[in-house]
Amino acid sequence: MGLLQQTLAANKLIDPNIARDNRVTPAIAHVNAGIMGHGVDPLESIESFQKTYATITWVYAGVSAIQDNIAKLPIRIYDRPATEDDRIEITDNPKFKLFEKPNPFSSRYLFWATVVGSLELTGELFVNLVRGNENQPPQAMIPLRSDRISIVPDPKEYIGGYVYKIGGIEIPFQPWEIFHVAYYNPIDDYRGQSPLQAGRNAQILELHSVNWAKDFFKSGTRAAGMLTIDGKIDQEQFKRLEKQFSEKYIGRQKTMILEQGMDFTQTSVAPKDADFSGLRDMNRTGVCAGVG
Repeated sequence: MGLLQQTLAANKLIDPNIARDNRVTPAIAHVNAGIMGHGVDPLESIESFQKTYATITWVYAGVSAIQDNIAKLPIRIYDRPATEDDRIEITDNPKFKLFEKPNPFSSRYLFWATVVGSLELTGELFVNLVRGNENQPPQAMIPLRSDRISIVPDPKEYIGGYVYKIGGIEIPFQPWEIFHVAYYNPIDDYRGQSPLQAGRNAQILELHSVNWAKDFFKSGTRAAGMLTIDGKIDQEQFKRLEKQFSEKYIGRQKTMILEQGMDFTQTSVAPKDADFSGLRDMNRTGVCAGVG
């Protein structure tokens, strides 16, 4: 079956005999509808995974490489032949034009980069097949953000529809209007699992590592510490000393000169002691392993 045929057949109604004899799907749909209300909403982590594309270098590098390698592939569509040798490539058919120009709003490259990026970041992709009814071929294919889609369970058809939510507006779709592909998710019946989920801890460590480095250099690479003084001082002396110390030393590369009776004790960990370079290498390995 060709890609277009798969696209058109993906959300057809279940065979009546299967719907009649199937006992598992109705239970799954009933439970999910009861837990989630009227629809299975996106996982809470979806948006955070989408943001890692812009905040974590290794996520961007891995996902963008996959996007580029797939999006730049040439499109080849063939009539289904009786034998492999009989196949005829289609170049001037509406089927071909749809895949070369999926919609009026984006290029072919951007379309495929968008759907592949969604699959790699969120574990699923949704495409709106713009057509009048389920028997018509799509006139356009518009990618939809996974974090804006809720799936409506149905006891008979498994999926009763989809709801696209944006800015307080809810747009309902019939099953035949949406093409949904999802990666395997062992703990969710409807939503895909992001490849980034397994490397979540490495991503968190990477973000904390970068933020720590930013703060370290922003403060003039001066280690945090504790200033101790022999004897007691009153509140006014404390405030004056705090102001003088801040003006002279915080955020600046200056040699610290302490008066007699004062002592500075470093309380922070230096980059070399924390093996900062090794930590980032470990983070990179963990993140890239998730991206593949």
